[in-house]
Amino acid sequence: MATIINLKGTKEAPKNSRSSMETRIISIAGVQQWKVPPFQRPVRVNAKVQEAAQSTRENEAIEGVITLGQVRGDLAYYIVDGQHRIEGFKISGIEEALVDVRVVTFEDFAEMANEFVKLNSSLVRMRPDDLLRGMEDATISLQLIRKHCPFVGYDQIRRASTGAPIVGMSVILRCWAGSAGETPTSTMAGQSVSSLAKTTDETSARQLIQFLGNAHQAWGRDPEYYRLWGALTFRFACGCTVASLSTATGWATSASWC
Repeated sequence: MATIINLKGTKEAPKNSRSSMETRIISIAGVQQWKVPPFQRPVRVNAKVQEAAQSTRENEAIEGVITLGQVRGDLAYYIVDGQHRIEGFKISGIEEALVDVRVVTFEDFAEMANEFVKLNSSLVRMRPDDLLRGMEDATISLQLIRKHCPFVGYDQIRRASTGAPIVGMSVILRCWAGSAGETPTSTMAGQSVSSLAKTTDETSARQLIQFLGNAHQAWGRDPEYYRLWGALTFRFACGCTVASLSTATGWATSASWC
């Protein structure tokens, strides 16, 4: 890491056993050593990131506070907050910049992911799937779905590609929740997808996994079935499955009823 600068007219803040903040000069080479944790969203270089790059170039400083995380027992630094400002620095064309860096020590990645959700930069608007990605390490239902249904993802939905997700997690949760009533609905009783993820228990998650497995076996990635993975059709199919599960008749009955 780069040299710490001693600023005139300031004094050292009280130490915190879990976090510390310092003003540093960072270099491109130093930033390259910081790791991206698994819950971070993909970098999107939009107009705001370009503006951040221009500001960094003109002022030779990165705005705001960059939050880095460490897990106990791991010496690596992980980017928790400020990923897009860091990207702006990388494309700014300068080799060094002044920045306030906050370093927080976490017990595990789940705790780090919770901090990411709370502190994420507003340079790029977080989508529902970005929030869900950050919640996965601390949410059993999301972990189960991802483990048993690798074709469900958070970004880069590409139904024609064998390695990419077929359907987004937020679509799955919305459709499953909207299918709970007698008539499929899109209101979700006013709940956000993050709230739905928290309230989906293990039993419901395993029922959803059973449905997803059957849907994937029946539809797969064939082009003629692309529309079936869409939200409207998918919600109706989920409704059929929920109805069949409530009457203990299984997937075969729901499939024939649809």
